[in-house]
Amino acid sequence: MLLLAVVVPVCLLAAGRVGVSGGMLSDVDDPTSDASPTPVLDVPSGFDPYLYRMNGEQADPVNVIFLHTDAATAAAVVERVLGWRPVVASGMLFKTRTSSRPTSRQLSADVSPVMRYHMRLEAVPITDTQTYVLASVHRDETAACGHVGRGFNEMREVVAQGFAAAGFAIAVIDLGNTNQGLHCDGSHVGGDGRVVLIDLSATPRVDGPSTNRVSGAN
Repeated sequence: MLLLAVVVPVCLLAAGRVGVSGGMLSDVDDPTSDASPTPVLDVPSGFDPYLYRMNGEQADPVNVIFLHTDAATAAAVVERVLGWRPVVASGMLFKTRTSSRPTSRQLSADVSPVMRYHMRLEAVPITDTQTYVLASVHRDETAACGHVGRGFNEMREVVAQGFAAAGFAIAVIDLGNTNQGLHCDGSHVGGDGRVVLIDLSATPRVDGPSTNRVSGAN
């Protein structure tokens, strides 16, 4: 189990900054220490911390946010760092105060014939003024009705650990988005409200072709 060492409560839709250590989860530096100050990551604002089904139902919690990037770049880095691959699956909507954005890309890794890891990424073009990409990651389990998403907390930690090990600056915040979404098998599943921030500011943007491109998304 990955230790969530930087947990900073924030109000929904409110911006803020959290201290991190590059490439490792660690406590925020003591301001009285002689050590150099920790880098800070900006907490984006103005977004709804849940994904929504096309019928308007509230569904999965946002539990990963990629900073200073776009959807194509974030997807490429997930492929490189975690080894996950593009997959075509049902889309969901990411919402802000005034608009909604579709799912741009989806990535997965098969664990067994009846289980896979699965991430949805918000549609944020390289030309957009928005410089963060919301994402939701979970573990899909096969059911008679299709796939049921579970393990939001565990999968967030898998992603955090993978990016920390690869040297990316990360932090964990608490958005409090603990509502449980209804799944096709009748179960209600949610997360603990925590979200990992992953800084991609040092990663060059990409704008190449994608097998899972959404028209107009990038």
